[in-house]
Amino acid sequence: MLNFVPDIVILEYLKASGTLTDEIKAKAIRFLESGYQRELTYRHTDGSFSAFGESDLQGSTWLTAFVARSFIAAKPHITIDPKVIQAALKFLAEKQQADGSFVEHGTVIHAEMKGGSADSYSLSAYVLLAFIESKGTNTSAAEGEIQPEVNFDQVIAKGLNYISSTPLTLANPYPLTLVTYTLQAAKHEKKGVFHEALEKLAKKDGDLVYWEPPKKEKPKDDNKTAILTFHWEPQTKPVSVEMTAYSVLMYLNENNLEKALSSGKWLLGQRNAEGGFISTQDTVVGLTALGKFSLATRSNDNDLKVKAISEPEISTTEFAVKKSNAMVLQEVFLATTTTQVTFEAQGKGTALAQLTWSYYVEDKSESPVFAIDVTVSPI
Repeated sequence: MLNFVPDIVILEYLKASGTLTDEIKAKAIRFLESGYQRELTYRHTDGSFSAFGESDLQGSTWLTAFVARSFIAAKPHITIDPKVIQAALKFLAEKQQADGSFVEHGTVIHAEMKGGSADSYSLSAYVLLAFIESKGTNTSAAEGEIQPEVNFDQVIAKGLNYISSTPLTLANPYPLTLVTYTLQAAKHEKKGVFHEALEKLAKKDGDLVYWEPPKKEKPKDDNKTAILTFHWEPQTKPVSVEMTAYSVLMYLNENNLEKALSSGKWLLGQRNAEGGFISTQDTVVGLTALGKFSLATRSNDNDLKVKAISEPEISTTEFAVKKSNAMVLQEVFLATTTTQVTFEAQGKGTALAQLTWSYYVEDKSESPVFAIDVTVSPI
């Protein structure tokens, strides 16, 4: 699924920007069709999906919603059996609780795939998105067949009633982020109230705006039990990327380009050297947001001259960014002695400059990668 979703983002971006070639389209569709067929092997007879398919005792609520949303997004590009989406939605509808919430029915082996969608409000909002995004698509039973007994409009109504009761005073912005995004997608009357509450939890770094989870205090070693101490930790949490990406999408939906720019630029700065992010879900949501962000900020008549000036040994590299090569990656390898790079641009249009570097650091600490204290009790 991690390989499936980016192809949808690529197709939609290139199509909307008028830069989709027959060659790229054929390649992307081939990948989507292959991914679709492979994903069906993880499907249960009840329409749900899980990490090992029928080998698992039951399907996963979150994973089924993820697959359903992805198939709905792929429908404009490849042939998706509407019965597959319908069965997945019916499975989810049957798992809805009396109060309108959803709970995890199965197991997600790679828990990081869920991003921050572990609490009841976040999971319920995420599942609701599958139903909301299915509206307007051909997911109903074919003519002449028995129509499903589940009324998805009632499922959506109950779910929205539940997530709209999410406390606005939560310290963790993730539930508010996903709930706000879902309320906006449903055009719910409370979407503005939730968006205001979410913005109050934003962090600022100069002109950049982003969201991050509350910091947790490290547990004290009172009982001297086995402790694992890791010395590496990503500077940015995957959930921060995911939250900020959802916020960019919301600002773009509101045509608020000024605020989308503040968060979009922060999001661009969190990518790794290959253009991706940290884990599965933040990469999926992050690429989706960046695709729409790029469409909103791109120029149709690029005519730019960009200079990269490196120091201390002065070296200048010039790049020409025009309409004819706007989709081409231009790169230069800098001298290993480079300590500073200054970019200068003249002309009209939009271009993105990215500086990537790698280096080794001597570990002067004598601490091991991890330490274990063992207490042996006599038998």
